[in-house]
Amino acid sequence: MMAVCCGVFSGCAALVDPDTSLFAPHKWDEIFRNRENLAKLQTKMTRDEVLEIMGEPIKGEVYCEDNIWWYYTRTVWNDYMTTRDECTPVIFNQEDRVEGWGMTYYRNKFGYVSWSEKSVKQVLE
Repeated sequence: MMAVCCGVFSGCAALVDPDTSLFAPHKWDEIFRNRENLAKLQTKMTRDEVLEIMGEPIKGEVYCEDNIWWYYTRTVWNDYMTTRDECTPVIFNQEDRVEGWGMTYYRNKFGYVSWSEKSVKQVLE
């Protein structure tokens, strides 16, 4: 019996994605779709081309900006809110073309080490 249980659970462990929460299965389709579609992006794409591939970005969150579109790509919190650390940014340049995407690109471009540092800067300004 124990061998069967271990086999079942070890098989399940191989299928579990650490970036998806068992508390948010309604987000799994969106997470996997956005991850697959991010692989199709290229620099210099237009906003319309990104919309065609990725669909609508997240809107209405305080961190949303005109030149940065955010897409939900992981579950970090089980609070039913969408936060920056659960999303992947797509950054547009002044010509409205893709300049880059991903958290590493975002942090390097804007010089942010952590989200809390950005929040502190905004409060102090």
